[in-house]
Amino acid sequence: MSKPPPLEAGLDWLIDWQKPDFVGRAALLAQKQQGIERQLVGLELLGKGIARHGYPIYAGAQVVGGSYQWHLISHLREGDRPWLCLSRVCPYGS
Repeated sequence: MSKPPPLEAGLDWLIDWQKPDFVGRAALLAQKQQGIERQLVGLELLGKGIARHGYPIYAGAQVVGGSYQWHLISHLREGDRPWLCLSRVCPYGS
């Protein structure tokens, strides 16, 4: 998985916005003002599978987004624990 920008990863609280100038500041400010297109989220899979590009992401029975990029965290699975993955998701249809 490529490294997501800090705003997509929910790490904007780690950015020192008061610092007058740093590499990437202008791009991050523009992204913050325009809003992010994708969000890095953790998902619990119902079974062993692949969250392929464009697959719908559900919260309960409601479709809330589509998979953009994913990474299965299979080494965290032991016994009957669920399959976990990280996925960059975007609003469905994007």
